[in-house]
Amino acid sequence: MNVLNKKIPVAFAMALTLTAGLMLSACTDRNTETGSETSSKQETDGNLDTLAMEAVNQAQVKYKASEQAGYAWAKAGTMLASAQEALESGDFETAIHQARQATALADTSLAQAEAEQSAWLERFPKAPTGASP
Repeated sequence: MNVLNKKIPVAFAMALTLTAGLMLSACTDRNTETGSETSSKQETDGNLDTLAMEAVNQAQVKYKASEQAGYAWAKAGTMLASAQEALESGDFETAIHQARQATALADTSLAQAEAEQSAWLERFPKAPTGASP
């Protein structure tokens, strides 16, 4: 009974983390249509190229951290590459959007890595209490 009680919260945390990541990746195309016009007007007052460069740099740092943790998601790497291409081609709005999505996915993968640090222990079979070796 105790084993089940310990596994349920860990399994729930893993499912929640993975679901959040999948939801973020599923929403990327929808966010492009609804939010980019409003945010681009606000960011035009500043240096859009500087904002794009900062967003890509932040995404690179987060993605590198997720790689070092051993939990880098392929979708985050694809979005980061897309952000870098958009930055190089001068499409700063797309670069910012893609970089922010890559950062969010990298953050979620880091949360998964953190959850796994203790969750793997719960997967080992447990000896019944009171059993002698």
